[in-house]
Amino acid sequence: TVIGVDTDKAYAVAMKQGAEYAKKNPKAPISFLLELTPRHADPAWRVIWGESVSTSGYSVLVDAVTGNYLETLR
Repeated sequence: TVIGVDTDKAYAVAMKQGAEYAKKNPKAPISFLLELTPRHADPAWRVIWGESVSTSGYSVLVDAVTGNYLETLR
């Protein structure tokens, strides 16, 4: 599998899905985690609003191969 999507593209896709959350939480740090899980066929960028995955109130998964939105996690 070739990762064809960088964090800039993943961020843009995630912001389309998370615009309302981002507007309500403008000071929340944003980080990225590249992960491979059984839930999706391709690796996915997890765009995380918050200090960590475990304390995040919101994150968006973006397919790291196609750049498509996969799902929102809360």
